[in-house]
Amino acid sequence: MDTKANIKVGWIIAALAMGMVLSALDATVVATAMPTIVDQLGGFSLYSWVFSIYMMMTIVGMPIFGKLSDQYGRTKTYLLGMGLFMLGSLLCGLSLNMTMLVFSRGIQGIGAGAVVPVTLTIVGDLFTPEKRAKMQGIFGALFGVASVLGPSVGGYLVAHGNWTWAFYINLPFGILGMLFIRIFLPEYRDRRKLSIDWKGCVTLILGTSAILYSLVLVGHTDPNVRIAWNSLPSLGLWAIGAAFLIWFVRIESRAEDPVVPLSLFKNRVILFVCITAFCTGVAMYGAITYIPLFLQKVLGDNAADSGNALIPLMLSFVIGSVIGGRLLLILNYRTVLASGMLFISIGFLLFSSMDSGTTRATVTGYMLITGVGMGFVIPILTIAMQEAVGKQWRGSVTSAASFFRMFGGVFGVSMMATWMSTQLQNKLPAMDSVSVWSSRKVWPEPEALLMNQVSRELPPELFDSWILALTASTQQVFYLGFVLTLFGFAATLGIGGMKIKRDQEQLKA
Repeated sequence: MDTKANIKVGWIIAALAMGMVLSALDATVVATAMPTIVDQLGGFSLYSWVFSIYMMMTIVGMPIFGKLSDQYGRTKTYLLGMGLFMLGSLLCGLSLNMTMLVFSRGIQGIGAGAVVPVTLTIVGDLFTPEKRAKMQGIFGALFGVASVLGPSVGGYLVAHGNWTWAFYINLPFGILGMLFIRIFLPEYRDRRKLSIDWKGCVTLILGTSAILYSLVLVGHTDPNVRIAWNSLPSLGLWAIGAAFLIWFVRIESRAEDPVVPLSLFKNRVILFVCITAFCTGVAMYGAITYIPLFLQKVLGDNAADSGNALIPLMLSFVIGSVIGGRLLLILNYRTVLASGMLFISIGFLLFSSMDSGTTRATVTGYMLITGVGMGFVIPILTIAMQEAVGKQWRGSVTSAASFFRMFGGVFGVSMMATWMSTQLQNKLPAMDSVSVWSSRKVWPEPEALLMNQVSRELPPELFDSWILALTASTQQVFYLGFVLTLFGFAATLGIGGMKIKRDQEQLKA
């Protein structure tokens, strides 16, 4: 590659990195800005939907935009996605009420559903498998670090400016990135005469949306909104989702050019990587959600300290991605991925042993083990998918890896929330067996107790009982994560002995 080509690729990578960071930041940047936003816009009942709608629309958009990038080109699809993301960002900043903000976040999420998988697909197009291992590790690390730094960035912008800048900050960087992509990225598209599989798109959107909506409601933090797994609304949404997805499978099996080629899942690498990606999503989002909860409520850290405490998880993720990329040059995919999932499983087993006597240093050590495992797994899942198929399917399989990882995250957090609520209700002792607390005969709702102003009103003996119940419940949540990650470890064993193609092999081919 000559000097001009290197410079050209450098500008493309810079643009893609900006897009990846922005889409990852916006998933979490509103966490610390939301109290200020609610004070100004009102609409507290829609509070959680500002987060949920972004995640839902991102997941739904991924497989569709992945396919579009194969059909109509990476550049066009990326620019469309980034354009939607920036439109959503602008509308978020201009929002006059919470309803408009939720709608605008949905547009942002659709755009992110294109930016993330198409970015990773373009990286796959630009580099040989050997170099791709290093670059995908870098982009995976960027996504993870940006996700964790999001709340800190949002808090800084609110403290030193206005909450609208949590969204407006995307605009200059997004415009610059779009300009670089438009100028420097040559278009690639499948030259066959193709048509959009509209029936497949619609049934996929409706099916996944129904199931995701159920998962969001089941894991909702507001007890007035949350529903039980076995409730009629939850079962109804699952039935609707399943019906549309069955219809989707029938459509795809007959479609001339399906949005999700089902034949790809006959490839054992694709099938088992998707299962592993799902389990990895459970682990990643479960750790991000429940480690800060444990640190705040059991060990007594404040919100800022518990947020910063995730930094070791992300730093070790970066280290793990670098080491994993190097190991992939000498070992096969199965060995590296199985090692990573084993690290993650061990990390969650160690998390399940934490109690009120656990030191911060110990928690940091457990996070380092888990983060290294995530670094081994997440970037390499994408590389394995891309190498298992030809270039014409690269967008579809890349989006599939991202789709299953994020879907696993929503599913895992929802299941963990339900499990924790159940455990808390079972482990809180009867009120009259502990003490008399004014005129109360029952405990407050567990969700209310998780709020400091409620738990601090408890008499000492009741507060001790609450902490014991909370500790035991979080231990059970992490143990559930351990069991689910073991399924991911088992899935890696089915991937087979495929190894990465070295540059010399690529040249011979």
